[in-house]
Amino acid sequence: MATEKELKDLNNRVYQVDPDYKESEIKYTNKADNQLKSNERNIVKAGNQKFKVLSLKNGDYGFQGMAVAPIINGVPDVSHVTVVAAGTYPDDGIDFKAALKGLSPNGSPQADVAVDYVGDLIDKNLDWTITQLSGYSQSA
Repeated sequence: MATEKELKDLNNRVYQVDPDYKESEIKYTNKADNQLKSNERNIVKAGNQKFKVLSLKNGDYGFQGMAVAPIINGVPDVSHVTVVAAGTYPDDGIDFKAALKGLSPNGSPQADVAVDYVGDLIDKNLDWTITQLSGYSQSA
């Protein structure tokens, strides 16, 4: 399982799933190595651990999420998958509006996107074990 430091680093990097995120030119993707563009990465270094990006979602209402697994002996350990959701990025109008809606009694619309994302991951990846969910957002 990811340590607190690794989770904090992953929480800071999940914003880079969004192709419109302006604070970094690096974008995270789940593409194969031979399909990566020069600014794309499918490995995230968090703390002292490298994680393979297994899945990502740049979804409705400003939701960004990614599923990662620690790389152990050169192989992603899918028995310890962490799903990370981005917090509200104030410079993104969609994120900001979703956060404001999150103050309503019905909660954030990002929450439904997050639940669907995790459900899809579970349904489509029977060999994975999701051991951690993390994020700063109302959807996390």
